Amino acid sequence: MKKRFVKITALFLVFIMAFGAIGVLATAPSRLPFKDVFEFDWFYDSVAWAFENEIMNGISETVFDPQANMTRAMLVTVLWRYAGEPDAGELVFEDVESGRWFSTAVAWANENEIVLGLSPTTFAPHAPVTREQMYTILYRYMNFAGLTVELEEEGGILQFDDEDEISDWALEAMYFMSDAGIMFRYSTMDLSARPQTHAFRGEIAGAMFFFDRNTVPISIIYE
Repeated sequence: MKKRFVKITALFLVFIMAFGAIGVLATAPSRLPFKDVFEFDWFYDSVAWAFENEIMNGISETVFDPQANMTRAMLVTVLWRYAGEPDAGELVFEDVESGRWFSTAVAWANENEIVLGLSPTTFAPHAPVTREQMYTILYRYMNFAGLTVELEEEGGILQFDDEDEISDWALEAMYFMSDAGIMFRYSTMDLSARPQTHAFRGEIAGAMFFFDRNTVPISIIYE
């Protein structure tokens, strides 16, 4: 990616997410149609944004299931919808049938090298996505879409306590998404990336919400 000129705006978001991670007893339902998403959940605004913009739906009309694992099929579909549901070529994976709700999204993500298969013929659409996979995929989408994040400084201040658990191919993406305020933090004091933890539906809604707020098209390039 081209050199980035950056603005970090994540402290307030991290504060909100920290309280959401503590876990407060539910007392009142939200104005959303989902009975399992509440107005004091840190991901409430994110889920509302994703739902209202038709980027994410519930698993039923009344259940969003925010703590459920995000699957590869779900994630590529979220990105495909965010991109405007573009057309795509033919499917090349034996485990993805045409006509499924995620078929076009899988074909689009693969042909644009945003999300590749586990092999030339296997996509594993129902496999859960880890945090390092999710943020690396978002990072790839940024490159594909010509997006950047304006930071006030080059970042690299934070050092993850569990950096040794991050795959080499995911290091750059994980640090960038943290610096950019897109990565979900479990508390203001948590210096771990938790790269191998499965990403959950509420988290990808949050990541996409912050992604939409913080990314901008590349217009000025500093050599």
